[in-house]
Amino acid sequence: MNTPKPCDACALVYWNVMTEEDPTDNSAECKLGRRLGDVACPYVGKDNDGKPKSDYIIRLREMSDEELIKEMKEKIWLSAYAANNHRSDYHWQCDATYDVGRKRGKPELYKQAHAEVSAR
Repeated sequence: MNTPKPCDACALVYWNVMTEEDPTDNSAECKLGRRLGDVACPYVGKDNDGKPKSDYIIRLREMSDEELIKEMKEKIWLSAYAANNHRSDYHWQCDATYDVGRKRGKPELYKQAHAEVSAR
């Protein structure tokens, strides 16, 4: 198996999965089950302010665990508050915080943040 590479579009969930059996195989697999570069990916494109969504993903990836938990709590609350607006950026940002925690191998960070927000 060759070294995985992050997707250029979302920098988070897509990975090059060239196989050892056929090193010429250039197929790719998305951790969300989408085609590489698929516009249906929630992290492809721009947010409601016209900024690339990947900028937010990169910022999340650079956060410490403590900073990420704080961001998770904020986005969980804001996503719930914006429940009547399905186009709100808070929904995909909330999902992104979970995905970054899961990618770190620490899905419990999101569970902790969710529990703390729910206890308010």
